[in-house]
Formats: sequence, structure tokens, C-alpha cells
Amino acid sequence: MALTLLKCHPYAWDAPNTTSSNEFPPLTFPSSSVFITCYLTAVNSPDGHGSYGQARIFISEYVADGKEHNGSWTCLTADKVTQVSFTLTAFDAQAEGVGLVFAT
Repeated sequence: MALTLLKCHPYAWDAPNTTSSNEFPPLTFPSSSVFITCYLTAVNSPDGHGSYGQARIFISEYVADGKEHNGSWTCLTADKVTQVSFTLTAFDAQAEGVGLVFAT
């Protein structure tokens, strides 16, 4: 199976001394069969000192065949997808992640 990158988007979120979550604006593209994935690229302590906090990035929503699907996925494949949203959650951390959408 050959993959063609449709969208690649970096995300960053800062949550010092707290738990915070941010759902980023959705990525839109022409209807496609897709493989979607995401991963953390960095997790640091908010002040650059001390222990590291925790962070998580996930696919929080996608639209396939006109129907909205909500959940928590790190990767998925689906047909007729036109939109995807990623959420980055951090606890006492500065976190960065990447969301990728490939046409299959």
C-alpha cells in the first residue's frame, strides 16, 4: 500500500502545575481513504527543571461519509474522511506533538 501525505501539523501545549487539554482546529481535505496517526515529539517540565510531567496526543474526532465520530485513537484507517481533529493533553508539562493524515 502506497501512502501519500495529505496533512502534517505540529501542535504545542503548555500546562504548568495543572492538567490542561486543547482540541485544535480540525484539518480538512478532499474525501479520501486515509491512515491517520499522531505522536508526541517532546515533553518537558514547564520551567526546564525538575521532573517531567505527562502528555498525550490523540485523534479526538473525524468525519467519514458525512458522519462525525468521537473518541480517543492514536491511529486509525477509514474511508471517505474529510476532517480530523487532534487533542493534546498535558499535566505539569510543555508538550509537542504531530498529527499526520495519509491517503491510502
